Amino acid sequence: MRIDKVIVGIDFSRPGTEAAQWVVQRFAPDAEIILAHVIDLPAIPTFLKGVASPDADLEASARNAAEPQLRELATFLTPAHARTVIRTGRAHEYG
Repeated sequence: MRIDKVIVGIDFSRPGTEAAQWVVQRFAPDAEIILAHVIDLPAIPTFLKGVASPDADLEASARNAAEPQLRELATFLTPAHARTVIRTGRAHEYG
């Protein structure tokens, strides 16, 4: 069986990175690898609604931090066959 594409969830932990390496090196070395990261924004408590940064600001900050890390990981793992995807929500909703 030939595997053409594999999506690997990335949370930037060491075990997550090692799992991605295993996929690239052992499971599907010739496949396109899609590294996916989900930004899970915390619920803002009611008493902080007027004080805390809006969700858009939090998402932009999280995205700005995640994008370069994800690109660096993609380049490290397999520069020719990797792309990155960042979504906002709950990771389990993207199953």
